[in-house]
Formats: sequence, C-alpha cells, structure tokens
Amino acid sequence: MGFSINITVDTAGLERIAAKLETYPAEVGKKIGGQVASEARALAPYKTGALKSSIQEEYPGGNILARINVFQEYGIYQELGFHHWITGQFIQNAFLTPAVEHWAREFLSPATWMPIFQV
Repeated sequence: MGFSINITVDTAGLERIAAKLETYPAEVGKKIGGQVASEARALAPYKTGALKSSIQEEYPGGNILARINVFQEYGIYQELGFHHWITGQFIQNAFLTPAVEHWAREFLSPATWMPIFQV
C-alpha cells in the first residue's frame, strides 16, 4: 500500500515581485527626489537666484535612491540659520528640510510601495 503527494509551488508571483524590486525603488527615488528638489527650489530664499539654481538632484543608484545637492556655500547658513552680524537677530530660511519632511510622508506611505505586490 503506497501513496504519494505532489506539491506544486507557483513562484511566478514571487519572480514578478523580485523583478520589480530591482527597478521600482529607483523609480520611486527619481519621482520623489525630483519632487523634493522642486519644492526645495520653490522654498529657497531668493535674492539673486543663485541658491535656487544651485539645487540639483542626482540618482547614483545602489543604496542611495536620490541625492539633493546645494552648490552655493551660503546655502547651509540659510538652511540651519545664522545670527545677523549687525542686528544680532537669528535668521533661518530652511528650504531643504521642509521639502524632505513633506515628501518623506509619501515615500514612507504603504500606497507608494503597494504596486510591487499587486498581481
């Protein structure tokens, strides 16, 4: 008296998810990185336009989905604040932090990542 059991595992869904995991995070990084850079440009203090035009995004790949570069040296003083040399008043014109905080919600949202798992 013998018996046998056949088990078939369909891995097509897992293979589709694995394929998306290779490309989808980079797509999300480009989308949200572009939105962060665009919002940072909109929030940047404007006198000559140099700071605003110096904000550039890049997508190096690997573990870094997006990098936002600010190429004006005084950008750090606008972002983090400084004491005015005459009035002694503390002045801060943050532009990058609010943009990152705004778009981080979308990046962390389950809705952003659900397309990977949909059949």
